[in-house]
Amino acid sequence: TLATVASACPSSERLRTIVAKALEVSRDKVDGVFCDVGEEVPLSEDDARLAGQPTAKAVTIGGELNSDAAGAADIQLRVAQLPDSTTAIGNRFAIAARGVLGYLGPIEQVHAP
Repeated sequence: TLATVASACPSSERLRTIVAKALEVSRDKVDGVFCDVGEEVPLSEDDARLAGQPTAKAVTIGGELNSDAAGAADIQLRVAQLPDSTTAIGNRFAIAARGVLGYLGPIEQVHAP
């Protein structure tokens, strides 16, 4: 489960595609994805300039991954990289999410995979 601030939440289907592409797995491995919108939060002056608006929504993103026992450890290692934009997986996730959302703040992992 990831937490961030964003302009909005993508549709479940769009989020499923974003996660699958970032992790380089087929879409059928990604299940039950969600994006829950929380409260409106003020952005810093610099972030507001990037976002083109003074506030963003607090969002929580999560889901389930279907994998056989042999692939579970590899998938968990990949998922752990989603919030880290310095990794290839995290970078793919951030770029794809920003392409859909417009503004995406720093991503934090709330629950370990």
